[in-house]
Amino acid sequence: MSAPTLARLVRRVRELWVLAQTERTAPRPMAVAAFLGLFLGASPLLGVRSWLALLSATLVKVNRLYAYLLSHVTANWLVTPWVMLAEIQVAHRLRRGAWLALDVEAVRTRGAELALDWCLGWLLVGGAVGAAGAVITLLTVAQRGEARRSRQAPSPPADTPATAAP
Repeated sequence: MSAPTLARLVRRVRELWVLAQTERTAPRPMAVAAFLGLFLGASPLLGVRSWLALLSATLVKVNRLYAYLLSHVTANWLVTPWVMLAEIQVAHRLRRGAWLALDVEAVRTRGAELALDWCLGWLLVGGAVGAAGAVITLLTVAQRGEARRSRQAPSPPADTPATAAP
């Protein structure tokens, strides 16, 4: 790859990065993007979570970068097993009235039931995680916007001493 071609590519990537960072950054769209990213990131659809977050953010017209990045919060190798366990346990508890004793044999013999619990639990746990993230995002982005506006506002004129009329 020649130097001018590489320079054009780097410039284009930088332009796209700036566009992604500044796209639809008002508090409400950012909160919707947070909800979509976290909710879909907790879904049982392994392997397509990020793509779903990106697609849904595009369709709903909210910040795609934020939705994409937040879909990775609940969809990484460290957090996913715990989110899955919470989703399965919550749904099983609601459906059966008891917590599920999980071991390898239970997973083998009750795979279909666990898959159903996982899907149902995703709606509850993923919805709760998404809602919490949306509220935090809404408050944070609104607060940052207020701080930015207060920094940009012109300072009030200095008080001048009153003059007496003759």
